Amino acid sequence: LFGTISYKAIDNYSYYSRASRAFGANTEQTFYTINYSDASKFKMELGVTQQIISDKVWFDGFVYAQRPELKSGSDIPFEERLGAEAVFSIKPVDQFTVSSWMQYIGEREDGSSPNTQTVDGYILVNAGADYKFNEKFGVYLKVLNILGQNYEVWQGYEERPFQIFGGIKVTL
Repeated sequence: LFGTISYKAIDNYSYYSRASRAFGANTEQTFYTINYSDASKFKMELGVTQQIISDKVWFDGFVYAQRPELKSGSDIPFEERLGAEAVFSIKPVDQFTVSSWMQYIGEREDGSSPNTQTVDGYILVNAGADYKFNEKFGVYLKVLNILGQNYEVWQGYEERPFQIFGGIKVTL
């Protein structure tokens, strides 16, 4: 069981916000612009790590609550206040590990005023496998968003519903 409490005061924190443009009599939010402001992040995290079978089967999980705040007192746009992650891993032989994990990202505000909009939270189910040939070389495969959920990290930009990729690992 573990827990952490952290506070970060950040000078010139960069964040994105929606830009508004006028089209005739209508004003629409269009592209994103980068902004800089002093900010702070207060975060509390509680988690657990459990070896079910020593070095063969284990579980890690944590939940967190945070307050990402700009100096003006408003939330940092597109940063969640609540989140969680759980990972279950199996290592049948020393060189091979298979993992599955679930992520929860809570709802976020877009920070636009005066009509702040909310971006829904989402849950993703993912999986991966790693194989080590030796201490320096290995390969991996990851599958993200296995359930093909539709979700947005940024308002108006839907993420890919299913992703699969792999690669080579080199340890220097």
